Formats: sequence, C-alpha cells, structure tokens
Amino acid sequence: MLDQIDYLISVSARRLSNLKNLYILNLKNKTISIDLLNEVRGILSDLRDPLDYLTKLIYKEKFPIANSDNDFKNKTKGCPSEIVRILQRYQDYDKTDKWLKYFSALSNIHKHIRLVPQIRTEKEVTNISPNTLRSGLGGRIGLNSNSSISFKPGGFISLGSDGEVNYSGIIFSGQASINNVAVDNQTNRPVYSPDITTSNQIWVNFLFNPHDEELIKKLGSNVNIEVLPFLQKSLEIVKLIVEEVILIS
Repeated sequence: MLDQIDYLISVSARRLSNLKNLYILNLKNKTISIDLLNEVRGILSDLRDPLDYLTKLIYKEKFPIANSDNDFKNKTKGCPSEIVRILQRYQDYDKTDKWLKYFSALSNIHKHIRLVPQIRTEKEVTNISPNTLRSGLGGRIGLNSNSSISFKPGGFISLGSDGEVNYSGIIFSGQASINNVAVDNQTNRPVYSPDITTSNQIWVNFLFNPHDEELIKKLGSNVNIEVLPFLQKSLEIVKLIVEEVILIS
C-alpha cells in the first residue's frame, strides 16, 4: 500500500510538470484543450487516493474531511491519538484557508471538471463590441477591392452573432472596416467611434469553473480557484501529510 501511495504522488508530480507546459501553451493560444483538462482531472484523482489509502492502512477509514469538531471525532474513531493530532491540523472547518474543503469538492467531481479563463482587460484592441444593440446583425469586417487581411502564425478572427468581433495576430491593409468603423492601418485598430468599444483580453490564468452547479452546491457561489497554484499547493500538502503520518506510524 505504501508503494502505491508513493507511486501516485510521483505520478502527480510528473503530471504537474507536464501541466505547466500545457498551461503556458493554452494561455498563449487562448484554448482549453482536452489534454489540459485530462491532466487536471488526473492530478486531482491521483492526489486524493493516497490520503484515503493512508488512513485505511491505519484505521480502515477514508481520510477524514470534517465540518465540525464532533464530526472529526466521529470520523477518527479507532485512529491512534498521535495520528489524530496530525489529521486535525489539516482540517479547515474552523480556518480561513479552506484548502481541504476545496480539494474534497474538486476531487469528488474530477471527471466532470471544467475550466474557464481568468481574463485581464486592457484598453487596447482585439475585442470590438457594439455600444448599441445591432438587431439581427452579427459582427462584420468590411474589405474593399484594395484592402486585405494577413494572418500571423496563430492569428484568428471570430465574428459573434451579437455584433462582437474578436481578433488576434492579424494585419489590416487598405481600407478595411469593423462594424462599419474604419480601421487605422498604423495602429491596426478601429478609429475612435462612439458606436463601439475596443479592448484587449489577455488570458492570465485558468479557474475551476465557478458556475459549475456541483461546485456551487459544495462550495457556494463566487469561489474563484486558480487551477495551477491550487494543484501545486495540493501536491505539497498531500506529500506533507503522508510524510508526517508515516514518520510516526
């Protein structure tokens, strides 16, 4: 059983290393790939199992995740007192840091985990949105016979049904327009117009989807958990728990 625990922790460490590379690539490309999702789901699963294996080895029960002192006492009956003291330190029902609560909720639904980007918005260009409702009109890019669009590697254009236009890594030439507003070839942005708002969205991190119904049931609303920092913290805490328990077992 101890070999299995060590193995799962080492697998999690390798997966986390791979996740860091996927993280950078997906943020750069503004995508959420299935490879990224699979690594996140796998790490959550691989880190939860060692905790349960550890306590089952000692007193035949799953790792205690309690919501009160009485609940903790009930879930650690039969566990040696010196181990109880260690497990108690990692309970969070009376703490501000709710790592264990979040870890429990996320690992329980790991197969259905979804991510969303955390976005920093700067006043530049990339996202063009109409300031008034364009009834029945989607986002539009206009080109005349003397104008063109060239794409840099990874460049894209997305036209929304609500009038939004998103683009990145493209260069306009000639007399182009976006939602009937002329594009300045020097800045590669639409000229000022009261009819549109221009902004640049930069993906800076991924969050576990805070709108997921199962997470809301377990954690409440408005809980924003950054994926990579949380998984890094989880690996370190799981390793600490295992090391401390094995040391005195």
